[in-house]
Amino acid sequence: MTKETMIGLNPGVTCPLSGDNGQVTTNCAMEEFSIIAGLPCSNHAPSDLEAHYILKSIAHGNSHLEFLETEIRTLRETLVNLEQRQENVRNYLSSQRSLLSPIRRIPPEILGQIFLALQNVSEPICFGDDALENIEPWTLLRVCRFWRDVALSLSELWSKFTIIRQPFSRPSGREMDSMLQQTLRLTKDCLSHSHSRPLHFVFHADDEFVAAAKMIAAESSRWMSAAFNNLPVLQTLEPKLLGRLPLLHCLEIDGLGKEWDNQTQPLQAFRQAPALTRLSLYELTQPHSRFLLPWHQITHFTSFELRDFLPILHLMPSLVELKSVEDFCRPEEIQDRIILPNLERLEVTSNSPTTSQIFDALLTPKLDTLRLFSKRGFSRIYATAAVLMLRLSECHLRTLAVSDYAVDSTLRILGAVADLEDLTVTNVMYPSELFAAVTLHTLPKLRSVKLRKCAPETKLWTTLTQFLRDRAPVDRNSSNLSVEGFPLRLISIGLSASPDSRFLRNHRDAVQQTCEMAWSTLPVPNPTKSFWTDTPGANPLARLGSTGPLGFGDDIDICVIGSGITGVSIAYHLGRLLGAESEKGVQRKIVILDAREFCCNETDLYQALAQQEEMEDTLHPASSAIHPSRTELREREREENICAGKLRRRFHEEAEERSFMEDYKNAIAGGMVLEDVKFLDRDTMLQAYAGVDAPGMYTDSYNLWPLKFVSNLYELTSASANLTTKLHTLTPVISITISELPATASDETDRWVATTLRGSLSCKVVIHATNAYASYLLPQLRDQIIPTRGQMFAVRAKTSLDRLERHAWQANWDYEYWFPRPEEKSTDSGEYHPPLVILGGGRDTAGPGLEQYTMDDSVLNERVSNTLKNFLPNLYAGTGMFEEVREAEMEWTGIMGFAKDGVPVVGPLEGLPGQLIAAGFTGHGMPWCFATAEVVAGMAIARLTGVEWKAPEWLPEHYLTTWKH
Repeated sequence: MTKETMIGLNPGVTCPLSGDNGQVTTNCAMEEFSIIAGLPCSNHAPSDLEAHYILKSIAHGNSHLEFLETEIRTLRETLVNLEQRQENVRNYLSSQRSLLSPIRRIPPEILGQIFLALQNVSEPICFGDDALENIEPWTLLRVCRFWRDVALSLSELWSKFTIIRQPFSRPSGREMDSMLQQTLRLTKDCLSHSHSRPLHFVFHADDEFVAAAKMIAAESSRWMSAAFNNLPVLQTLEPKLLGRLPLLHCLEIDGLGKEWDNQTQPLQAFRQAPALTRLSLYELTQPHSRFLLPWHQITHFTSFELRDFLPILHLMPSLVELKSVEDFCRPEEIQDRIILPNLERLEVTSNSPTTSQIFDALLTPKLDTLRLFSKRGFSRIYATAAVLMLRLSECHLRTLAVSDYAVDSTLRILGAVADLEDLTVTNVMYPSELFAAVTLHTLPKLRSVKLRKCAPETKLWTTLTQFLRDRAPVDRNSSNLSVEGFPLRLISIGLSASPDSRFLRNHRDAVQQTCEMAWSTLPVPNPTKSFWTDTPGANPLARLGSTGPLGFGDDIDICVIGSGITGVSIAYHLGRLLGAESEKGVQRKIVILDAREFCCNETDLYQALAQQEEMEDTLHPASSAIHPSRTELREREREENICAGKLRRRFHEEAEERSFMEDYKNAIAGGMVLEDVKFLDRDTMLQAYAGVDAPGMYTDSYNLWPLKFVSNLYELTSASANLTTKLHTLTPVISITISELPATASDETDRWVATTLRGSLSCKVVIHATNAYASYLLPQLRDQIIPTRGQMFAVRAKTSLDRLERHAWQANWDYEYWFPRPEEKSTDSGEYHPPLVILGGGRDTAGPGLEQYTMDDSVLNERVSNTLKNFLPNLYAGTGMFEEVREAEMEWTGIMGFAKDGVPVVGPLEGLPGQLIAAGFTGHGMPWCFATAEVVAGMAIARLTGVEWKAPEWLPEHYLTTWKH
């Protein structure tokens, strides 16, 4: 059948000749084939007529088959062509998109930092056996001319390299010559492109590479760290190195068990290395005492041979860190114990579970960290020797890392380390036993537990849950919060189980529950000291209600958790809004609970600047809830004589200025009245404010002392005739449950029970004002409100307040903010003191994560401290207004609650009738707290009175928890 005969097609009919189930030709349809229709179902031989029709059917089918094969080949060729065209279009689009890639617009200094970061996380330059194409910096040279110029300009990128030839690799003579020439050329390139920068190199190659070694030796004055594993080559270099190693501070020598030339004293060239403090010696056949080295200045020492380095340990009084792979040593070789007065870290890798001579030889009074590793675990003899060393040394060990299958030896050591803070255990066969034992040993200061390569245990999660409960930072035998113990900050468990293993499938819920428990904590009991709360006399309400009876002795109406700006503002609004009810003789009872002292959580972080932020507030819907608090502040300004001022903003880059200018124009176009918002060009700013060489803007603001503001607000609330208020500080709420008691006939409202360490309270409404800590009681919010640590820095200026002016400042996309305090005079001598400047921010330099998911405000971030210390001197450089590198008079941290959507979380909690929340202020608590407090106060009253709550007109709908995102 030809293609032409396929014109008349009838889809869906079976061709009686070919059997094709999709298409029937016109001439097929005109034939009569009923003669052979029943023949396939019988066992009869076909007649001559039937055979004729059968042959005709076969011929027809063959023709049809040829046609289909031709069609398939054509379609396949078409498909291949289309796929090729598709690939060409994709390549074209990719090339065009690459032209818009942000990396093409990265400034050279930023690109250089990226190159250096890549080098820091990968191996240094390595050549020898490796091909040129595998060398990372040379790969950068081939991308484009711009990358080549940047890479060649980075001397640090070329100052770290390794010359290595694998011992099992032995190329032919011609290949060896080529490799040597290439190595010499690359060594020369590294030395040339690194300019005068200190060198860090590893030389692991044999005698054929001595020419490269001599080339490096010619630059020995730049050696910072060096590593050799070829003794003959090193001996060849020693005469060239003598007296020419002024920078060398780290030296590693691996003898590979080879003999030294007995005619020379090994390593004498390094005796005159004044900066050498780190030394590693491996597989050297001679006793270490034969080496002429500056032992007295070594602070970090690593060696494999116990019997060799024991005789010279007394020569290293400055030793801070010792690492040893312990081998056997005869008892007679160990005389009296060697005292290492400054040793802080000891690491021992044992090839035998029973050898413990190193512990029999040392006394370490300052030991802080002990790491014990073995492939076969440790015996009781080993653990007993370690414990004896710790007790005789009378040290206070804080970090312990062990590899112990049976846990038994680990538990023996735990009994001797009461001050332990960090515990890491690897290869744990029975992790549940470890958690149970740690609980028994108490370890009150334990902050971190890390388990690696744990065997899956069915009872692991039950034991872990009990362990977490027992580690609560409270004294359960007392009614007060204990400040003696440190809460657990980190727990990490690495299981020897695949992600889809039966064990994890069966315990998925337990894992989730454990993660939720470990994620959120109560505030740590020992926060850093804040200027706002720890200035003498600043917090008279600090411990109010921390002792004595809890509550009023009977049911209460509203329980507010948190005594910061939000919690006390809620109580203030409740008293104000309950005026109508008090006229009817109804007086409500309110209790405020706080885990810390009064107003001592996030409030003490901020700069005491109740900014109107009218610019942002009116431009961004997410900020518009400031309106009522702005009105209140204006009223308070008139009534209470609050100090009004201006907020100045310095733009660090053009993009920041453009963003604010665009928002300003959009707000004006939208009908906003922004009379107090002014933009200032660079010249105006420089003329008005010394040293501020950048454009900026200003608007109105109010300077407040947050704690004093909240304290006065509480006093006003306590004096209200509309309600009875009671405050309980140092009273953490550990759970909220539904009351099991039935509702009364007169009041059918469900009641909640707030359980504290001092007892329980029954209430009709619970309001969560805990911000960053909300997920401790409400784990469903753990992904919605993210705890984020901020840092503040109080530094004394070197000029008067008249020159600084009484203005608040913001800069760098609001990452930094500061303002001066009033000038002071000593009460004793009358001596004048320049104003104290309160500076906050620096979080953009905190490192990965920008301090998110961090709930520990008992410590400072050193990176942020350095940023804040240098910020004002650099900003006002040349003006003499701030002293460079001046230490802070006070520095502290606090935990902010960053909302996932950037807007506060306000309103009722789903599935928890009678529970409300106002939290997630994303670092803008000063302007937001007061307004959102009014919202939840109104909701609480509506629930108590049975009246429908109506949202204020100024409240953005998307703030509410009931709004569907």
